[in-house]
Amino acid sequence: MKEKSHAWQTCCSPPTLRESDVHVWQSRLNLTRKKLDRLYKTLCKEEKLKANRFRFQEDCLRYVTAHGLLREIISGYLNLNPEDLEFLQNKYGKPYLKDPTRHNLEFNLSHSSDVVLLIFSSNRKVGIDVERVRVVKKSQKIIDRFFGETDRNFYNLQEASNKERAFFKLWTRKEAYTKAIGVGLKLQPKQFEAPSALENVPLTSGSRLRRVSGCLLSEIKVDPEYAATLVTEGSDYQIVFIQYSERS
Repeated sequence: MKEKSHAWQTCCSPPTLRESDVHVWQSRLNLTRKKLDRLYKTLCKEEKLKANRFRFQEDCLRYVTAHGLLREIISGYLNLNPEDLEFLQNKYGKPYLKDPTRHNLEFNLSHSSDVVLLIFSSNRKVGIDVERVRVVKKSQKIIDRFFGETDRNFYNLQEASNKERAFFKLWTRKEAYTKAIGVGLKLQPKQFEAPSALENVPLTSGSRLRRVSGCLLSEIKVDPEYAATLVTEGSDYQIVFIQYSERS
């Protein structure tokens, strides 16, 4: 496990996504009302209904920002209108573009508090997860139930002052991995030791599982108050970190 050393470059539109690239985008919940209105208009009917069902405005804004930016950025990569994009889900709930063999674009998103992260690649399975570090009730019980021996030992050896960050390091690693493989609860909680290097891990190919050697897991720097992890298939890639910026 290693933490990526990187700087975030500011962009308002996607750069070229090469076969050897993995693009990680970051946005905060500080977009202008005009921008949020434009993003909302690109959402499909089901997405708008879901956004409107949130009880708290911040949750609605977070959803519109994440899913609106997903559409905007993908439309930039594929030269399509964001409102014309059609998403499907596999039986575990992982979204993908309709007619994926035509586009060959892999993506994933995550959001927590005021941070939104999105990840994109071409023909390479990816997953990402971000969590704001905070107190979690019964964190020890969660670790004991859902994590394997190596992870439990890692957590239990932490100083009390570092337990919360350690918890979310483990949690984002596992979440990013399960999102990358796209099989949800099919992977039993203790089948994966989060701090370990990943080898021969199952990744989905259609509805079948295949085994791929060299899936890498990396922590990424977002903010001292957050833990974030990305998982990528293969090791022959360059990660580009992009801070989203509104067009002037």
